[in-house]
Amino acid sequence: MLLELTTSLDAPLELAWQAVKKPDTFRYVTGGLLSVSESEPWPERWGVGESFQGRLYLLGVVPAWRHCITIVELDETRHLIRTEEHGGPLRGWNHLLHFEAAPNGRCRYTDRVQVRAGLLTLPIWLFAQGFFRYRQFRWRKLARRLHADGV
Repeated sequence: MLLELTTSLDAPLELAWQAVKKPDTFRYVTGGLLSVSESEPWPERWGVGESFQGRLYLLGVVPAWRHCITIVELDETRHLIRTEEHGGPLRGWNHLLHFEAAPNGRCRYTDRVQVRAGLLTLPIWLFAQGFFRYRQFRWRKLARRLHADGV
C-alpha cells in the first residue's frame, strides 16, 4: 500500500536538504514515538549503498523488531533520498523523501512510502499514517529552528 504525505517547511530548501542527510535529524523527527538501538554507530551523514540495522523501540521503550535501512539513492540535484527497508513483519518499507523549493524562502517536503507486510499491511499502513504525520510535525518544528538559527 502506498502512503504519500506532503508538508510545507519554514526553511529554505538547502537548509532542510542538508539536515535530512544527517542521522541526528532522523533521530529527532522520530523521537518520542520511535527510537533505534543501533547495531553499529551510524555515520555523520547518510551515503548511497550504506545499510544500517538496529532494534526498533516504540515510544522509546517497547521493543519491536530488528530493522534494516539501505540508502539506495541520494540525489543532490533533485533533492531526494530513497531507502529500502525491512524487518519484523515488514517485507518492504520503501521510502522516498523529496524536498522542493517553495516561495518565500520555504520548501515542500514529501514522504512517499510503499508498505508490504502481508496480512499486516493494512494495520501497519494505518500506523504509518500517524507516524509520518508525527514525523512531519517534528520536521516543521525543526525547520523553524533551523531557519531561525540559520544553520
